[in-house]
Amino acid sequence: MRFKGPAKIHEIYIEKPIEIRGFGFKLDGGRSQNRPIIISAIEEGSPADKAGLCIDDEVISMNNENIENLTFDQVRKILKERNLRGSIKMIVKTYE
Repeated sequence: MRFKGPAKIHEIYIEKPIEIRGFGFKLDGGRSQNRPIIISAIEEGSPADKAGLCIDDEVISMNNENIENLTFDQVRKILKERNLRGSIKMIVKTYE
């Protein structure tokens, strides 16, 4: 993870057509790993990329649900549900 400067907290809203599979990002971390949930990869040109999500962003919440103390599997379940709906709102912490 990059921790070069102060953190900025901002909202990311990602929309995608229902027929497209996934938002175009991968996660890592979680309570069971004693690490925050972070964005570990972003597919170029994906809805996540177009929305401004960045690798190493720390995810604080998804759709107004705090995920800081959830396991990776719990977060993945939330993400799967949002994928079926075609949109997700995330609060992320970015380090400069």
